[in-house]
Amino acid sequence: MPTNSTYITILREPFSHLKSAYEYYKIEKYFVAKAPGTFDPSNPISSFLKDPYFYSSNGTNFTIIRNSQSADLGIREEHLETTRFQEYLETLDKDFSLVMILEYFDESLLMLKRLLCWELKDILYIPMNENSRKRILPYTEEDRMLYKEFSPLDHALYSFFRSKFASMLKSQNKEFFDELSHFKSLLKEVRFNCMFGNTLVVKATQWHSEFEFTGEDCRLANMDCIYPIPDGTLLVVLALSSLAISVAILKSQLQVHAFRITPFETLKVSTPLRQEPPPRASTCPPAKNVVFIKTHKTGSSTVANIIFRYGLVRKLNFALPNRAIFQRLLNHISIPGEVMTEPS
Repeated sequence: MPTNSTYITILREPFSHLKSAYEYYKIEKYFVAKAPGTFDPSNPISSFLKDPYFYSSNGTNFTIIRNSQSADLGIREEHLETTRFQEYLETLDKDFSLVMILEYFDESLLMLKRLLCWELKDILYIPMNENSRKRILPYTEEDRMLYKEFSPLDHALYSFFRSKFASMLKSQNKEFFDELSHFKSLLKEVRFNCMFGNTLVVKATQWHSEFEFTGEDCRLANMDCIYPIPDGTLLVVLALSSLAISVAILKSQLQVHAFRITPFETLKVSTPLRQEPPPRASTCPPAKNVVFIKTHKTGSSTVANIIFRYGLVRKLNFALPNRAIFQRLLNHISIPGEVMTEPS
């Protein structure tokens, strides 16, 4: 990728991530089958955490509920036991221009907007894959502690970057929080208007010129970045395989350069960490070389949609990781813009 590329990702509080995975994947049905009469489906989290290694063994290795965010960023469990783990976290901090936090989603998007010099309209969104009929899953504080022991990498990763984000948020001035309040108000208006396909006219403010959020904008904001192909299979253009690090790249030029996250084993810490908060967008040129490293069950589908819409309406190019399955699927479809693959 060009040297001016902006790398971003998003993380979620691990126990909340666990509950979301239970909701989305209905994992307890596998555990009931594995231990009939022992596993209590009415109390699935506590039942699982009584013996998590048993339920995770012998073909039921649900990596989505153990250190999955760390795996998406290339961290393995053995790294936690080394003295270089902290250095690797700091290297990730240096590699990424912004690590968003789901628990501060709107704040994260506003920082992203300022970092990329985008417009406020660009980050308006409708939540993707939101579960409106959530079950109430019982759990105890002991369950939280047991899960921290079972998924230590994700807890260490989240703690590190949440602390970084909190410091960055604390350094923002009143004008940032005024814009944040305006952004949240606009989100409510967008969701209401999009329910009926209406066009929302947003008057000019100190942060943006007058603009419209049309029915077509609503349609794109509801698009899950998935395209059907003839055999009925689904190609996820931005939310890619859960078995590999997933990348969505907006490119402002045709030349494709190799991209890969720094392997833990070849870690070299030689440059100062980037501590400055993203600047307020003013007259700076909007960023077009953007790399999104997708984590799973973290709000990443909504972020992917925002990036997708930005590239689509500006006819930018998309690049995907170079995996044989991606190219095979891409041969079956035609989408706006140009799709390229990055070398593995």
